[in-house]
Amino acid sequence: MPDGYCSNLGRCADVKTRRVNGMKSHDNHVFMEHLLPSAFSSMPSHVLNPLTKINQFFKNICASTLRVDELEKLDKLIPIILCQLEQFFPLRFFDSIEHLSVHMEYEAKLGGSIQYRWMYPFERFMGDSKRSIQNRAKIERSICVVYVHKETSYFLGHYFIGRVLVPTTTRNEVYVDSERDPLTLSVFNLPGRHSGKAREHWMVDSKEYRSAHVQVLINCAEVKPYLE
Repeated sequence: MPDGYCSNLGRCADVKTRRVNGMKSHDNHVFMEHLLPSAFSSMPSHVLNPLTKINQFFKNICASTLRVDELEKLDKLIPIILCQLEQFFPLRFFDSIEHLSVHMEYEAKLGGSIQYRWMYPFERFMGDSKRSIQNRAKIERSICVVYVHKETSYFLGHYFIGRVLVPTTTRNEVYVDSERDPLTLSVFNLPGRHSGKAREHWMVDSKEYRSAHVQVLINCAEVKPYLE
């Protein structure tokens, strides 16, 4: 996921009970838009196909760019998807919330892209502001002081890197090492940093090795002329 797009969903998963708890509203939306087919990949095809369609529906309706003709197709498709879901979900599952997806296409036509109108960024900002309160006698002032300090540290991280001490918990976009190894393939020289601690993994069989080999080749700029 892009940096800051969702919370750490790994903390919400309980492996022993095989349940996912404690997700925020935007985390549920991320799960619906990206992870739904993977979570139910072992289900039969007549169950997985409608779930994949509803996943693609939310992904299309929440895209940054919308087309009127595509919205019209989604308007005709969503009733069929809901009817397919009714074939294996219990009837008490379908309340007013599930029915709201029928009206999302018309709302997108009137108001434009959905992701520029939802409240998730502001809810996250308010949550961070509430957790930053240190003096409950002067709540607003305490929030303002913490916010100014945070913005100042980000400014220093952007423009004075290498000259002053900056926080070690800065975002991924603050600084990226521009050095490249000319003897390594381009797929291993992408800018950025690891999302977590580096781990060592040994491939167990030839199938896994071939899959990794193909993944590397199709993402290398050096192989693109041969593919063309």
